[in-house]
Amino acid sequence: MRSAAPRPSDALGQRCRRDIIQSNAQLGNVLREAARRCPRSHGYDGPGATPDEVVEAIRQELGTC
Repeated sequence: MRSAAPRPSDALGQRCRRDIIQSNAQLGNVLREAARRCPRSHGYDGPGATPDEVVEAIRQELGTC
């Protein structure tokens, strides 16, 4: 019988304990990063969801890593 693959968190934990991964990975997106830096009204203060073109402008302003 074949064993199930480890859960991603288990696989990550194993690699951290063996010092293969030496830092914590962080995932996010443009709006999350923008929210960390400034209020929503900095990029868009209209009603509803932030329009795609505004998200793209914010992404370009933030740059890439």
